[in-house]
Amino acid sequence: MVLEPPLEEDERRTYTKTQQQAIRRAKAVLDAEIAKVDKALEQYSCAADSLDHDVSSIEEILQKVTSNVEAATTHWTGHMPLQLR
Repeated sequence: MVLEPPLEEDERRTYTKTQQQAIRRAKAVLDAEIAKVDKALEQYSCAADSLDHDVSSIEEILQKVTSNVEAATTHWTGHMPLQLR
């Protein structure tokens, strides 16, 4: 996609300001989403670190991982608070 600003100076200024505002808004949204991903990763790491050291089977570990992946998927698709199990 090629963006071509208008030829008239006033229109070009308005166009440029509008595009700059759109870029700033997009950057703010991306920064917020990055912060959410960082927080989710931190929460997941804390949950993984708090796993019992005496977990007796791989099935229990896989069940917890699956549960947390489902929680993360629900969170990211529905924008709901992330709650790890």
